[in-house]
Amino acid sequence: MMAMLNFLVILVLSLGSGFAYYLRPRDKRWKLLSVAFAGAFVVTFWDSFCLIKFKVCIPLKYDLYAYYLDQRMFWGNSNFYLGQFLNYHPVIKTVTTYVYFGFLFPLWAIIFLYALKIGDEAPKVVFTVLLNLLLAIPLYAICPVAGPKYVFPEFPDKIPVPMAPHALFISAFPNGVPSVHTSTALLVLFFLSRWRSAKIFGIIWLGFTILGTLGFGEHYLIDLLLAVPYSLAVIYLGGFEIVRQQRNLTTGELADERRVPKKTVF
Repeated sequence: MMAMLNFLVILVLSLGSGFAYYLRPRDKRWKLLSVAFAGAFVVTFWDSFCLIKFKVCIPLKYDLYAYYLDQRMFWGNSNFYLGQFLNYHPVIKTVTTYVYFGFLFPLWAIIFLYALKIGDEAPKVVFTVLLNLLLAIPLYAICPVAGPKYVFPEFPDKIPVPMAPHALFISAFPNGVPSVHTSTALLVLFFLSRWRSAKIFGIIWLGFTILGTLGFGEHYLIDLLLAVPYSLAVIYLGGFEIVRQQRNLTTGELADERRVPKKTVF
């Protein structure tokens, strides 16, 4: 349902931006937005198509290896504990659900923000956002992992006994490594870190994203950790400097800003 809503939102944004450009052909910002959202529609459709194909063509999953790494290297059963926490706190679970399934919506708002206010950097933002969605697809095929919810039927109420890692045949989407939900939330934080209030929103959004990816049983902790270098690579390939000078802009300064600072701590 949320996937269809996301497609609908992107389609409306693309058509709306195209119509705005038709009315104001001298304003190149609307041309950029129409092209950006048309590209986003194609990329998200391609991702969905690939995942559907992978579900059938790659039935063998390496979930138990990811679970083994979580237990041996990190906080072993964080998925189960956070899942139980959400079950006992329905209000937090509801908020987390909206954040988890609407994980792409802040990116579309950020594209609008940069295109309308910081046009010089907008093309790089669009390119980085699309890279984040595209580059994960071959990684899903190389290391197919589904998530603990699809492996352990009593998730999150019953923690499984220790077991030797081995491959499993699972009928589920292999979209675990890396966690694109987490990489997307990190991009949201990166792009919003220039403004104090927006940065606070980005931190809260990242927190709820982490809670959802683990608590809903869609990812292992190792998936989230691997999303960090993946995000840094996407930011670098997108043309941004990973380390740039921190600068908090007021609303008034935003109207005059035309360039992203070259140095901010991510």
